[in-house]
Amino acid sequence: PNYRCHAAADRELYGLGDFTQDIMARIAAFPDAVMHIDDLYWNDDGDGRYRTAVLWTMIGTHTGTGPYGPPTGRRVRVLGITNHIVRDGKFVEEWSEWGEFNLLKQLTLPLQSLELAR
Repeated sequence: PNYRCHAAADRELYGLGDFTQDIMARIAAFPDAVMHIDDLYWNDDGDGRYRTAVLWTMIGTHTGTGPYGPPTGRRVRVLGITNHIVRDGKFVEEWSEWGEFNLLKQLTLPLQSLELAR
């Protein structure tokens, strides 16, 4: 209930309600989104406490409304890294950074510009 998340673009989320709202907004914008765990590291701090580092990729199509404006129909790929503190089997704090600026570029640049950037 007192989960704290330090997210991309200096967003600070506190509690399950904030976290759920943030995730649901992204799912609304990218309803077919798939998250891939590219790599996972963890350190056992003892007494049921862990620290994690997760490298991940999200792939999805912008077909829903949400924080990124009206649907563009564009398929996007976003890379990110998330660090967690886990206590007694529960995530208690998170630091997450991902290519939100890159996501916005994928949604707004003309397709020809994206092709040239590859």
